[in-house]
Amino acid sequence: MGTLIDLSGRKFGRLTVVRRGKTIKRNNGGTIPYWVCICDCGKQVEIVGGDLKSGRTQSCGCYQREAARKRHTKHNMCGTRLHGIWLDMKRRCQNNKRQCYGRYGGRGITICDEWNEFIPFKNWALLNGYADNLTIDRIDNDGDYEPDNCRWVTMEIQANNNSKNRILEYEGETHTMAEWAKILNISYSTIRCRVKRNWPMERIVSTPQRRRIDGHYIT
Repeated sequence: MGTLIDLSGRKFGRLTVVRRGKTIKRNNGGTIPYWVCICDCGKQVEIVGGDLKSGRTQSCGCYQREAARKRHTKHNMCGTRLHGIWLDMKRRCQNNKRQCYGRYGGRGITICDEWNEFIPFKNWALLNGYADNLTIDRIDNDGDYEPDNCRWVTMEIQANNNSKNRILEYEGETHTMAEWAKILNISYSTIRCRVKRNWPMERIVSTPQRRRIDGHYIT
């Protein structure tokens, strides 16, 4: 076993070593020495000596918390509509606990690497006609969220409720009734019936289609 080097008085990142701390015994008979440190923020912690010397630990944890806050606030757009659209897009594709995940991430729809960060997405949006009355739309419904496959479209609803061109929006996604029927794997007549009954979109997309005994679709 090598001689233990006294780290007292040395500084590692934001941590200043005060004295030797506890020692943990390994199953193989070796030991793991800890050192009592004071962080620049004033908090006292005990850190494994190896983590100090390797640079793996450089604060009591305050640095990571500060960095996380900066990542979330550097664009100053949290709570805006555009930021909400970006969050909804990520949830649809990356959060398998979301109800709509099966229609997006669950069937292979992904987000390009660039758009996993908000700033590049925001820059693309502002350069490509984003406005607060528009919503993101994938040109190819089976394609990914990426610059070449996305556009901003209006949410204007056609006067004729029976038209397949009527636009419906749910969780930031905009499609015609015919497109929603394809995405949800239910008949267009079922979608049209639910819309005419003024069902909310959450109910429209979450209610499975059933069949009557004679084979006709019902809602």
